[in-house]
Amino acid sequence: MKPKFIFAKGIAAVCVLGWMTAAPSLRAEESLGEKVSDAAQDAWDATKRTAKKVEHSVEKKVDELRKDTDKENDAVHQGNKVNVTLEETQIAMPSAIPAGPTTFVITNKGKERHGFEIEGRKLDRELKKTLQPGETVLLSVDLPPGKYEVECPVGDHDDKGMKRQLTVK
Repeated sequence: MKPKFIFAKGIAAVCVLGWMTAAPSLRAEESLGEKVSDAAQDAWDATKRTAKKVEHSVEKKVDELRKDTDKENDAVHQGNKVNVTLEETQIAMPSAIPAGPTTFVITNKGKERHGFEIEGRKLDRELKKTLQPGETVLLSVDLPPGKYEVECPVGDHDDKGMKRQLTVK
């Protein structure tokens, strides 16, 4: 009978020993799961923070654009409105206009992209972007009396005839 008891003790010892060696790996797996969960939560929190920053930047830019549009609309209603047509070899617009707040309504009727710049009397204003064919934009300036040069600053367009003099009276 003793051998059976010893055998039973041996099996119990193996079971306990097996459990003791397996338990740390189970605990390690729980730690790994917790680590993964924590990492996922950190990533989610970082994503939310980034989304908030992007949202704030977009709102700020929209506000700036609204203010610029309001200024342009005010200038259109308060001052001179000058229609400008850009084509491949010319800028079509009046050669003389009255002094004061002026909004140029610039339309690209050409097949290439064009720009618009006005210089003179310590003034140098240019569109922030080039115009694609068919596109129209506004440029508002306050023009004191004097002589100005208007040109397309894209490539060598000015050398191809896209420049002219403007007299402001």
